[in-house]
Amino acid sequence: MLIFRVRTPDRDISTIYYRPDVGHWIRNTFLRRLVKTVVTLVVVLLALPLVLYVAPVQKALLAYALDKVNNSGYLKVSYESLRLHWPLHLEGRGIDVLTAPGDTMAHVGHIDIDVEALPLLAMRVCAHAAVDDVRYTMGHPDSTMWLDARADRFRLNPSTFHLASSQLDISTAVLDGARVRLTINPSDSTTAIDTTTSQGGMSINAGTLILRDIDYSMIMRPTIDLLGAHIDIATLRSGAIDLGRQTVYARSLSVDSVTAMYLIPPTDTVTVATSVPTDTVAPSMPWTINADHLTLSAREAVYGVRGHEPRPGLDMEWLLITHIHGHRLQ
Repeated sequence: MLIFRVRTPDRDISTIYYRPDVGHWIRNTFLRRLVKTVVTLVVVLLALPLVLYVAPVQKALLAYALDKVNNSGYLKVSYESLRLHWPLHLEGRGIDVLTAPGDTMAHVGHIDIDVEALPLLAMRVCAHAAVDDVRYTMGHPDSTMWLDARADRFRLNPSTFHLASSQLDISTAVLDGARVRLTINPSDSTTAIDTTTSQGGMSINAGTLILRDIDYSMIMRPTIDLLGAHIDIATLRSGAIDLGRQTVYARSLSVDSVTAMYLIPPTDTVTVATSVPTDTVAPSMPWTINADHLTLSAREAVYGVRGHEPRPGLDMEWLLITHIHGHRLQ
């Protein structure tokens, strides 16, 4: 606003107020409103993803999604905390997933996974992760197959999964304190069993894979009473694993301090189990493991009959080998 003071002939002073006409840089009213609308929409679209990272908004969205999943009748999901940080950093605690029949359960005590955003545009998932206190159970002890797997700690250094080629490139992965129990009971089912593996399976290139404190046990009645092994530490370096061809190659493979046991039931307790007809069982391809440098050490290995008392001399019903050391350099 401009103020002018004018002296009139009778010497009276009058004040004239003048408001200049301020124009817009876009004079067309329709175009001006259109530009304002577009700019507002762009700002909203840019701000909307940022709103997802606000804790109260995430909590409300997760509660809504959880309610939909739990009411679907297929899964029951619960968690203590779950938070998504910018841009794709997920952290959660106390996550439980239970199927509707109640025969499959998964639990994650703590998970921290960070995924890079830009590589996703090139169909690559680049991430590193830390997972603690993992449990997975499938079936019941009296089911045809019962699997119980637990792991104390898993660490994955920056690695890449190529979505187009199903190839996983691992820099370093460490698994600590894993325990796996598998029980296969006799079944009357005559459903055909396909044990073949697709030739288009995933391939894994690994810089370093480390397994520490691993326990594995399997029961397959009526032929296997117990097949178990404990590994203190196993290390694979510069390896390639092809799940389709079921091959493993490693430049260096070392397995240290193994304890193994293979027990069969006494012959007088073995019962004939209903089995699947042989013409319904597809042949399976064996796993092939090659290593340029291989080292193996074991505390003891046992093969015998459950409950058998070892006799002096060579007893084919109880074989015990201790202090095993092997080394191969190609």
